[in-house]
Amino acid sequence: MTEIPLLRHLLRFYRRLYEFLIGLADKRWAEPGLWGLSFAEASFLPIPIDPLLMAMGAARPSRAIRYALGVTIFSVAGGLFGWLIGAFMMDSVGNHLVEIWGLAEHWNKVEALYQEHGSLILFTAALTPIPFIAFTLAGGAFGQDLPTFLLAASVGRGLRFGTEGLLLRLFGAPILLWIEKWFDRVAILFTILLIGVVLLLKAH
Repeated sequence: MTEIPLLRHLLRFYRRLYEFLIGLADKRWAEPGLWGLSFAEASFLPIPIDPLLMAMGAARPSRAIRYALGVTIFSVAGGLFGWLIGAFMMDSVGNHLVEIWGLAEHWNKVEALYQEHGSLILFTAALTPIPFIAFTLAGGAFGQDLPTFLLAASVGRGLRFGTEGLLLRLFGAPILLWIEKWFDRVAILFTILLIGVVLLLKAH
């Protein structure tokens, strides 16, 4: 499958992004950087935080749970910031972010998903590789009540990052070695999940 040109380019992109994030793990400022990226990923910068969490957790398994907890807290805080942008600054800042990250085409469909599934769609976005920023902005823009929003985001993010942190605490570096060994398959699965999200949006 890696001979397909488009897929080959995607795999190369994922590999470079993964290696860049892994390279940050041993920096002195890696931990505050992890918190900052966790906040940004949920509110205005859709960059995957999982590779950096896994690299840092694999390097120091004794701190993996702490890292995962911090990522969860700052990600939910970033989600709250995204909700506030959607609720109070959608016409300016929010729309600008939607345009920058290519979300405009699917915005009406995101609204339809919110209307049909409510907090379940936010929970799904928090738990999976779906760009979380689209649904944090939408939560505020489409009037999802804040307590429900925070509950769905906390449970979804907690399950996702908590599971990663627990695995890193139990198994440490071998998890990272497994990812290195099966990187192409993991990246392909990630791509399939994203395609599935696009198809779901188009179905509404």
